[in-house]
Amino acid sequence: MQNARMQNDFFAVIRAILIIAVIALFLPVIGLLHAFGSPLKLKFHAAMCWLLIKIINIKIMVKGAPAKEMPMLYVSNHCSYLDILVLWHLIKKPFVAKQEVHEWPVFGWSAKFVDCIFVDRKVSKTGENIEAIKNHFKRGDGLVLFAEGTTSNGNRVLPFKSSMFTVLEYDFGPGKLFLQPLSIVYTRLNNIPIGIHQRPYFAWYGEMSLVPHLWQLLKFYSVTAEVEFYPSIAAAEFKSRKEAADYCYEKISGSVASALTGRRVDNSSFVISNSNNESRITNNKL
Repeated sequence: MQNARMQNDFFAVIRAILIIAVIALFLPVIGLLHAFGSPLKLKFHAAMCWLLIKIINIKIMVKGAPAKEMPMLYVSNHCSYLDILVLWHLIKKPFVAKQEVHEWPVFGWSAKFVDCIFVDRKVSKTGENIEAIKNHFKRGDGLVLFAEGTTSNGNRVLPFKSSMFTVLEYDFGPGKLFLQPLSIVYTRLNNIPIGIHQRPYFAWYGEMSLVPHLWQLLKFYSVTAEVEFYPSIAAAEFKSRKEAADYCYEKISGSVASALTGRRVDNSSFVISNSNNESRITNNKL
């Protein structure tokens, strides 16, 4: 595989050292700010994510923008731990995460410090999960939901868990709750289009171990992520949670399929955005 031959152990060693240094520097500060209830923790967390994106060299291509209406449920597909860095950089809102993440070192601590909501996927816990999300929305904030409930292999979007859309059925008042579908797709390694055999280099799923997977990823010079935001829509527009889930699935799965097969109609509308300065892509070249 051409992409596999373009790996470099030197990249991985230097990047691993830098990642450890950034986390060791920022995470204790974020934890301290969290303990004192300081909103500055969000700015420090955003800075940490931005530095990690730069170290890994994730090139982020964006179409559209995060909606500003609040409270907002941002609905996304999910195939990699990189999704968290990319979407936090773009949206800067907490995630709905599975309960197991709460116990993870680094990832779990980071998620807890920025008020992510941890949900138990047991059916008996659905009511508690929805109540936690509902209370978050009552505070007028946004949340990012990975609607598949787990990570995919990057080749397709898994069916959405409609139970997580139950919160849309609660009455927050007219025009008081919105949702916005978005897709995230990894399309290039080392600026070379990714095929089905290369997707396991960035997609993290099944029984893959995190550290060996990250080590392989760090050997590549760059990875390109394409993020497409669809227009937001009021939750009241949907008759049921299933209708909302189906609507988001149709938008997101269509966007992912178009990106993976090279059928996007208008690539020129994407912009490169892995810093505060965005530059429009010309002739679809990175």
